[in-house]
Amino acid sequence: MKRSFYFFMIMAFLFGCATYASLKPGNGTKIIFENRTQEEIWDAAQKALKKNNFWVVESSKEGGMIKAQNDGSGMSYGEIVGIFISKSKIGSNRYIVEIISKRLVATAFLSPDWERPLIEDMAKILNLPFE
Repeated sequence: MKRSFYFFMIMAFLFGCATYASLKPGNGTKIIFENRTQEEIWDAAQKALKKNNFWVVESSKEGGMIKAQNDGSGMSYGEIVGIFISKSKIGSNRYIVEIISKRLVATAFLSPDWERPLIEDMAKILNLPFE
């Protein structure tokens, strides 16, 4: 019985880990920021990450992509997030920001979802209302 429990825990840990490569746009929380430049939005994303104790592990300003991680706290082993910034359409002053949050270890079910808190912090930094 003990042996099967340990086997299950090892398998869950090995196959239940999120990777930075798994952070891709398409299934996260999205918001549109208007009347702000890409530079302002990029800076707001960096500040929001720093405020929430994330550190950037990969980024491309030109590509509008930031991937970051934190150490977690309490029952969390840490989380990874991807922030993707893209122009709504050419010539527009609208940017779509998508945030994807994943648990670093899938079995850490008490890990927080950082999508909404990071979007709220970005909106505050940009002095924009958020519902």
